[in-house]
Amino acid sequence: MRTISLALLVVALSCDAQDAAPTQPQRKTPDAPAAQEPKSPAVPKTGSPLERWAFDGGAPGSIPAGFELLETAAAGTPAKWGVVADAAAPSGGKGFGVLSTTNAGQTYNVALAPGFEAADVELTVSLKADSGTGDQGGGVVFRAQGATDYYIARWNPLEKNVRFYVVVGEQRSAFKAADLDLDASQWHTMRVIVEGARMELFMDEQSVLVAEDETLKAAGRIGLWTKADAATWFDDLTAQNL
Repeated sequence: MRTISLALLVVALSCDAQDAAPTQPQRKTPDAPAAQEPKSPAVPKTGSPLERWAFDGGAPGSIPAGFELLETAAAGTPAKWGVVADAAAPSGGKGFGVLSTTNAGQTYNVALAPGFEAADVELTVSLKADSGTGDQGGGVVFRAQGATDYYIARWNPLEKNVRFYVVVGEQRSAFKAADLDLDASQWHTMRVIVEGARMELFMDEQSVLVAEDETLKAAGRIGLWTKADAATWFDDLTAQNL
């Protein structure tokens, strides 16, 4: 009996020792990172193609292919347009413009470029005021609906200013002007940026005029413009949709 009691005592002590042993904490396996969907590559924004008209390939006196010659408030004596040789022309020796005109008053000489229409647009052109006694200089037209409705950005060395105009039903109205004195014997660069109602005019890369107008909103053609007897040459016309 004593032997059995001792044996039972040993078993009991062994069980108590196991119960008292500290329990080791279980280690958690870190969660695997959640799989992420591959990101789509960013699509670069690209502008619309730049349209350019340089006039070096034409014979003197010729009309570049596709240009439409018009008059606003025609007086019956259309201006003579054509390619002209000028060694100082920026693109390489030739330009295009009014070679002669006997127009006067509120008759405007317009040459619309082919195959381009825009509402929001950036235009550039080089121009040189060759002659004119009543008027000189000229500029660009945009959002043109033929010869009756369009906007004008123009430089006049006689008046020593630049202006924005809108023509509606052949009637012209000025809505912004700024003084600007430039040498009429030299070529100058005109740039116009049009976005919605906002218009900005640069001459020789200097911002000279900012305006807003909402009269004409639809897309239209672009082109070249002079007033009355202003015989002005143009070169390297570019246009880009914005």
